[in-house]
Formats: sequence, structure tokens, C-alpha cells
Amino acid sequence: MRVIADASRLGEGTAVRFSVTIDGVSRDAFAVRWKGEAYAYVNTCRHQSLPLDFGDSHFFDETYDALVCCHHGARYRPDSGECFEGPCRGARLTRLVIESRGAELWCAGVIRTFAGLALAALMLFGANVALAASDRWQRYAPLLATADSLQRVGASRAGFALLDSMLVLASQRESADLRVVAMLGRAVAHLNTQRIDEAEREVRSVLPDLRHSRDAVGLSRATRYLARAAELRGRATEARSGYERALGYARSARQPAEQSWALLGLASIARGSGRYAESARLSRQAVAIADLAMDGRGQLFTRIALARSVRALGEIDEARELYADALARASARRDRMSVAEVSSNVGALEHANGDPSKAASHYRTALIAYRELGMTSATLTPIYNLALVYVNLGRYDEADSVLLQVLPDAMRLNSLEPRALILSELGVVRRERGRLREAAAFGRRAIALSDSISGEGAARITAPLVATLVRLDQPDSAVALLDAQVERLRGRVASTILLDLEVSRAMLQHRLGRPRAALPALRNAALSWREPPLGIQGADRLTQLTRLASCYRQLGDADSARLWFDRAAQVWERWRSSTNNELWLQVFDDFSGRFTCEYLAALLTPRPGLDSDARVRAAFDGVQRFRARTVSERLGARPSAGTREARLATATQLQQRVLKPGELLLDLYTSPDTTIVLALTTSEARAYGVPTGTSLAPHSW
Repeated sequence: MRVIADASRLGEGTAVRFSVTIDGVSRDAFAVRWKGEAYAYVNTCRHQSLPLDFGDSHFFDETYDALVCCHHGARYRPDSGECFEGPCRGARLTRLVIESRGAELWCAGVIRTFAGLALAALMLFGANVALAASDRWQRYAPLLATADSLQRVGASRAGFALLDSMLVLASQRESADLRVVAMLGRAVAHLNTQRIDEAEREVRSVLPDLRHSRDAVGLSRATRYLARAAELRGRATEARSGYERALGYARSARQPAEQSWALLGLASIARGSGRYAESARLSRQAVAIADLAMDGRGQLFTRIALARSVRALGEIDEARELYADALARASARRDRMSVAEVSSNVGALEHANGDPSKAASHYRTALIAYRELGMTSATLTPIYNLALVYVNLGRYDEADSVLLQVLPDAMRLNSLEPRALILSELGVVRRERGRLREAAAFGRRAIALSDSISGEGAARITAPLVATLVRLDQPDSAVALLDAQVERLRGRVASTILLDLEVSRAMLQHRLGRPRAALPALRNAALSWREPPLGIQGADRLTQLTRLASCYRQLGDADSARLWFDRAAQVWERWRSSTNNELWLQVFDDFSGRFTCEYLAALLTPRPGLDSDARVRAAFDGVQRFRARTVSERLGARPSAGTREARLATATQLQQRVLKPGELLLDLYTSPDTTIVLALTTSEARAYGVPTGTSLAPHSW
């Protein structure tokens, strides 16, 4: 048996059970004070557990070797925790656990308590063994790490109990250091569950002490926590300023890990404002610094943040790799909270990339994990995302049900953004079910929160209410809303987000028959796209491209109209090939019906050098790829686009090789407002257009 420290700080008979990972194998471990001496043990027997009755003498059986959480036979100096015997000679216990072996130690709960404040006393004992330094943040780092780990593995009450016991012990010992550490630890725990008022109260109570002691590390953390609270309240400017001050404190303290966390906050603000390139740059800096500092938790969170940013930039493969790395790190740490967060983000990636089934699976994984952790506030995000999937797939009853279940929780939160998003999506569901006045009421309740949420969130809830107002035949109100939101968010969000709002306004102006007013924003947006996205965002971009082409057509610029319709057709082919999901394919086909008739009308418009027959043949050839795709899929095959095009028969080939004298080929295309019929005989090609659902005399091109 190895004595590793003076037992004066550990209550007689008090013990805590740990789980220790050594070389990838989980072991039972205990620290205990017994007969005036303090011991730390790890069980090296594969199939035998340590006895739980510390009153039995066989607890000291030689079966159990003193590994002290790392190497077999290692011995440590009581005053410094430095190894003086064994294979890790010269290393300190804490550094050994983090660096040399990669082992992680967490508290699994108190087995038996014989004296008051047992858990806090034991943790203090462990901290003193690990580090003999005057700096309070190093000294009490194991305490904070344990409290955070307890919350992340689902033992939130135990985490708060540890922090509370620290406060009691701080009062008994009149230890200002311990009180500051405990209060900021409580602030983090509150922020994790979005109890913002409580977090701010805890932080502000220790600011005078931090300023008086000129504690740069403490000031960096406190300022960062207040910045996070401001961010959750939607006060981006205040949050950014706070993160910048936190970064300054961290640099003056020469603490890389603290710098990484502050950069992470700045990256979050940039991302929330739509400045994705800046967010990615800051996140990459944070990743590099966290790696340098060997901050395991920071390494995990910086990768999650970077994945979000690169996904927004369209770097899907890199985002997948980063999420996979983050998930592996979270699983290795048994950090269920982070596993849930990564799952939710992967769901968003799959959803945006056009696979709602995969997305829903990841959202459910996150939802189950958050519920098991008791994190009511965190469940709102995966529930909201699940509702989005249901809405996209037309399953409005399910969407309405899940949103109504969490609405009371959202209304109780200090953080207003989840509330705004859920109210907005309830408006979408009611609109799609034809309950337009209810939809508008939900949408207006969401919009009223625009000044209290992130700029990105405020922009996100605008379009749904605009669509509802249009359905209510209130286009002027919709335009006024867009004008107000553009001005409200100017300076709060990136130019790309403002452009999206301006595009929404342009789409509405096009609908109102004002193509000249709609044209500039639609053209600027189309020229700014490096690569149109997939999934539901791709559908929005395609609709915008067709409206741009339609504006040119209405203004008499047939050549520009055809150019943009051709571009839309190319994007549609890529977008349509992005998924095999049958329900999602139906969404694509709904777009196809509207788009094909507009495209045909543009192709049939008179132009120099082509007579009527030539225009019809060119139009017939231009849209056959859409028809061929539909036929091919109904036959159960999904050949590549190139293969389909190679097999297509042109109008001329049909006239010359297939049709016989007296035969007529009719090809009909229908959209909600127009039906176009292409007619071929051996010698003629004609096109006719009629309003859908009528029997009026057809228009002939």
C-alpha cells in the first residue's frame, strides 16, 4: 500500500468511488482516509470489484495494488503530487492523467459518507495532491471538471451538490478563493441549462473580488460567462464586446485554454450574424490553441463550432469529418451532453443536404439524450428541427403535436430565441393547414421578439410570416414587414442575410406584378451564389432563379430569360439527383411541375432565326430530360444524368423515324395555372397553352 498524502483534509471513513480509464480499460478506483492515512486505489483484477464496505479489513487486501489512477506501482510525493518511484518518474499526477496516459477520471458518486462535506473534502484532498500551487484555478480545477462532468453524464444534481458543498466549506474556512471558484462553477452549470438570470447573478456576485485581486483568469471566465448570457438573450453587440474583453484577459494571463474559449465565443457571434468565413477562421484558431493547451473539453467544442461554420460555407465533407471527430471525443469522455449536441448538428447537416430520414434519426437521438439528462431547455432545438422535417414532408399533424408539447417550456425560458422559432413554426403549420388567422397570430408573436434574439434568428422567422400575409391577401403588409426587418437588422447581420431578406421582398414584388423592382435583388443574389445548396435551401434558390428569369421575360428580354431558365434547369438536375428519399423526391417533383411550364414558355417565345416549328422542336428537346427522369424512376431505375441524356430521342428523330403519316404525338405539361401541350406529326410541330382546369380556346405559339 502506498501513502500518497497527509489525511488531515479527508474525513475518517469517507470514500468516493471513481471510474478510471487506463490504457483503454475501465477500472474501479477509490480514495479513502483510513486510520489516519489517505490512500488511493485502483483495482487491477479484471473480474473482481472492490468491496463496498469500508469497515471490513479486507479492503486492504494485497490483491489491490496502488496505481493511483495511472501506472502500476507509481508513488507520489505528498506535498507536490510528483512521482518519485515508478515508470512515470518526474511527472505530476494531474499532468500524467492528461498528457502521458490520456486517462480520464470522473466521480461516479459517493458510496458512503461518515462525515459532513465528505465529497468536497475529498476533492480538496485530491486537488492538493495533484497540484501544489497558489493559483486557485489550478488548485480547484479537478473540482470544476468533476462538477461539469457530472452534469454532462446526467448527474446534474450531484454536480450542483458538489458545488454547494464547496460553498459551505468556503464559508467554514473563510476561503474567498474557494467561494469564487464555486460561484463561477455554478454559473457555468446554469448556462448549460439556459438559466440565464441565475448565471448572471452568480457571476456578478464575485466580480468585485476578481477585480480587487486582479485575477486575469477569473476575470476572463466571468466576462465570458456574462457574454454568453448576453448572447443567449440576443444581445450580439454586448456579447461580442464581452468576448473580446475575455480574450484580452486570457492573453494577459497567458492562458491558451482561456483564449480558445473566448475565440469560440467570438466565432459564435460571427456565425449568428451570418459571417461564416470569419466564424470559420476564428474557430480554426480556437482549435489550434485548444490542441496546444491539451484542453480536452476545448478540443471537443472547438471542433463542433468549426463544423457548424464550414457547413454554412458549403464544405460538407469537412463538416462531416469534424463532426465524426467530435462525436468520437465526446463518446470517449462519456459526455452525453456533447454527444446529443453533435447528433443534433449532424441532423441539421443531413436535413440541409436533402436526407430528411437521416436527419430525423439524428434529431431523435439528441432529443432522447437531452431528456435523459433532464435538460428541458436543450430539448427544444431537436424538437424544433423534427417539426421542420415533418413540415417539409407534409406531416403537419405530427409537427403541430410536437411543437405544442414544448411551447410551455419555451415560454418559461430566459432565452427567447427558442420561443421565437417555435412560435414561428407553429405559424407555418397552421398556415399549411389553412388556419391563416391563427398562423398570422403566431407569426406576429415571434416577430415581436426580433430585437431580443440573434439577427440570424430574426431573419429566419420573417419569411414564414410574409408567406402567411400573402396567403391572407395582404401583400402590402408583407412588404412593410420586410422593409421593417431589413432596417431593424442592418448592422446586426452579415450582408448575405440582408440580401436574403431583400430577395424575399423581390419575390413578393414579382408576385405583385412589379418585375422591374424585383430584378436587382434577384440578380445580385443569383450572381453571389458560389454553388447553390442542396435540400430545402436548394429549393428556395431554384425558386429565386426562376423568378429572376421570369422578371426578364416579363420585361421583354427573352435572351436573358432563357439564359437564367437554362441555369435553373442545370441546378434542378443537380438538386434532383442529391437524394433517393421518396418523400423528399416528391418535394422536388412539386417544384418541377411549376418550373417546367415556365421554362417551356420561355423556350417557345419568338426569337430571330427560328420559325414556329423550330421553336417547338427546341422546346420539346429542352424539357425531355425531365420527362425521361420521371419515366425512368417509375420503372424503378435511377440512371445517371449523362446516361439519360444519351438515350433521349429528339423531336426531329421522332418525326423522321418513329411517327407514321396520320399519327399525332401529344406531350402535355401542367402547372397550377397553365397547361402546355406539345404536338408532333411527321411534318409539323405545334404548341398550345391553356389555363389549367379550363376549356378556353388555346393560345398557340
